[in-house]
Amino acid sequence: MSQKRLTLGLAVCTVCYALGQSVEAPQGFEVASVKPTAPGERGGISGGPGTSDPGLFRWSLVTVRGLIQRAFGLEKFQLLGPTSLDADRYSIIAKVPPGATRDQLNRMLQSLLVERFGLVFHHEMKNMAYYELVVAKSGLKLRNAEAAPEVVASPGGAVVSADTARTNVMARDPRLSPMAPGRWGVQASGLRGGGHRIMGRMESVADLVKLLSTQAGRPVLDGTGLTGLYDFVLDYVAENGLSPGAPQEGSAPRESTLDAPPSLSVAIEQQLGLKFEPRKGPIDVLVVDHVERIPKEN
Repeated sequence: MSQKRLTLGLAVCTVCYALGQSVEAPQGFEVASVKPTAPGERGGISGGPGTSDPGLFRWSLVTVRGLIQRAFGLEKFQLLGPTSLDADRYSIIAKVPPGATRDQLNRMLQSLLVERFGLVFHHEMKNMAYYELVVAKSGLKLRNAEAAPEVVASPGGAVVSADTARTNVMARDPRLSPMAPGRWGVQASGLRGGGHRIMGRMESVADLVKLLSTQAGRPVLDGTGLTGLYDFVLDYVAENGLSPGAPQEGSAPRESTLDAPPSLSVAIEQQLGLKFEPRKGPIDVLVVDHVERIPKEN
C-alpha cells in the first residue's frame, strides 16, 4: 500500500494551523467560556449542530486530549504529547453561530485550543502496525440504512414517539426489532457473559472504523471503499485481557458458540462481511509541542 493511500485512509480533519500559526483562521465561537470543572460537576456533552440545541455547545469533565481528538478528528493512537494532556478537566460552554455544521464546530474547537490553551503542534509520519478493514471474500453483509417513520408502533400496537422507540430498541436485541428513527452515532455497550456489542443507525463505515480502532488493539484504517450509510449490529467477546476482541499473533481467532459471540476479527466477517488485514507502515500523527494547563481568561 502506498504512503499516499495510508494518509488518505486516515483522513484526519484538515488542519488550519502549522506550529500554532494560522494559515486561514477557522470561524470561532461567538462567545466561549472555558473553566476548570467544578468539584462534583457531572460530565457530559450536549448541544451544537445536529442536536435539538444547535446554538449552544456544552462539554464538561473534558481533558485537553479529548478536546484535541474531537477538534482534529483523531483517534488516541494519532495523538502524541505530554502527560499534562490528561492531567486536568475543563467545562466549556460556547455559543455557536447560526447554521454552523459539525465540521465547522470542530474547527472552532481548533481555534479555541490555539487561542485559549496556546496549543502548538506539528505532524509526523510514524511507522506502526495496523489493520486495514476490507470487504471479505465471502461478500458484504452490511445492511443499507432504511428510512424510518417519525413514530414507531410498539409491540402492543400503541404508537410511541421516536425517542421512546429508540429507548425500546436499545433495551432489546436490535436484530429482532425495528430500528428507531434518526442517526444514532456508533455505540458500544456490554453484554452479559463478557460479550460486547457495537451498533449503528444510518452510519458510515468510516464512523465504524473510528470505534474499531479503540477495540481492536491497534489502529484500523478504512480500505473498503464503501461510502453509503448502514444499519448494523456487531456482537463479539473480549479475549485473554486484550483490548476487546483483539486478535492474538500466531493464534486462531475464537469462533462463536451457543453461549458466547466470536472474537472481533471473526465477528466482523461473519456478521458484517468485513475483514481485518494486518499491515505495517507510516501513519500520520499529531505531536503536541506545547499546551498550557491554565486557559486564558474568557
